[in-house]
Amino acid sequence: MSFQLGFQLSEAAQKSLENTLLTEALRDAESRARLIAETLNIRSIQVHHVSLDTPRPIYPTARMMKSSDMAEESEPLIQTDQLKIDKRVYVKYTY
Repeated sequence: MSFQLGFQLSEAAQKSLENTLLTEALRDAESRARLIAETLNIRSIQVHHVSLDTPRPIYPTARMMKSSDMAEESEPLIQTDQLKIDKRVYVKYTY
């Protein structure tokens, strides 16, 4: 027995997730830069350059698993793999 399942996110949902993650990444970068500046007693820092790696397509997948102790007529478990969004944001600061 063989199954092939496919799942897709709407473009709007994907963009929303990417925007939320990018916003959080930039806030984290700013927070860490301020911490470093305060620790090193640097009074003024500014963003010098921001770059974003080229986006990779998102391919969610699913696996079908059937436990050996499950009865033949019972439904198999469907376990989805984690959805991954791989992007890198580089923020360079100057002082």
